[in-house]
Amino acid sequence: MIRLLCLLASCALGATQLYAQEHNFEVEPGQWRFEDSFNVPGLRIADFRTTTKCLAEADSQKSLSEIIRDMTGGPDNDCSVSNMSQLPGSISLDIACQTSKAGFQLQSIGRMSYEYARTSYSGDMSGSLVLQGQEFPYEGQAFAERIGDC
Repeated sequence: MIRLLCLLASCALGATQLYAQEHNFEVEPGQWRFEDSFNVPGLRIADFRTTTKCLAEADSQKSLSEIIRDMTGGPDNDCSVSNMSQLPGSISLDIACQTSKAGFQLQSIGRMSYEYARTSYSGDMSGSLVLQGQEFPYEGQAFAERIGDC
């Protein structure tokens, strides 16, 4: 259940890519290091992860809908994006998701802002989780950089 909370609430934080509307977001293929942190004080959830992954050419570009599907655990979760604004090298958006798993009703509403380039990105998010009718604020940060060839 905690992993599901983290997946839904940190829609961008567990992702290996960023967003772009109406076209693919592209990063440089190679070995990448990802650092993600996520905190929900009311549920005593604090998660920090550092991972590395080799991004092949085929993995180095994705559309917005593919990224949201990957980040939120697949097509079973209902997510929507609104208030998106994009400038060269930055993007911000609101995202809302809801799901029902193992008898739990979970909603996540948040604001994400990212700065990105072909070899790095960083971002912040904040929002709230509504679990079984109770609201919990959350916050998170993400950083990723290309660290070399695979």
